[in-house]
Amino acid sequence: MKWSIGFVLCVLLSTVLALTIEESKEKFKKAHEKCNADVSTKLDPDELKTYKSTKVVGPSLKVHALCVSKTLGWQKPDGKIDKSSVKEKVSTFYTDKDEADKIFGECLVDHDDEKETAYNLFKCYKKYFAEKN
Repeated sequence: MKWSIGFVLCVLLSTVLALTIEESKEKFKKAHEKCNADVSTKLDPDELKTYKSTKVVGPSLKVHALCVSKTLGWQKPDGKIDKSSVKEKVSTFYTDKDEADKIFGECLVDHDDEKETAYNLFKCYKKYFAEKN
């Protein structure tokens, strides 16, 4: 009996985590589409192509990253990171405190330029979430 309850709980947890990952990806996609629909925050396809092949970052990538970041609530209107919001989201996926603290130390860094902060958050999202899930 205990084994079957444990098994059911594991299945439920796996299902919830899978839904959370999919929900996160869907929210990111919607934020990207919203920001791409606005001429002032649209990501230049040529810049994206260059970035993918050379890792050279063009200006539209950082502007777009800022729009996505603010849309998702990662950054406040003043450009500073909403640390409690980001920590809450990270803790959903990374329950190991040491691993989560490592991510916080690397990713929750406010730069002088809000676009640079957004770009750093974008790189962290890609490194710790998009490529792992």
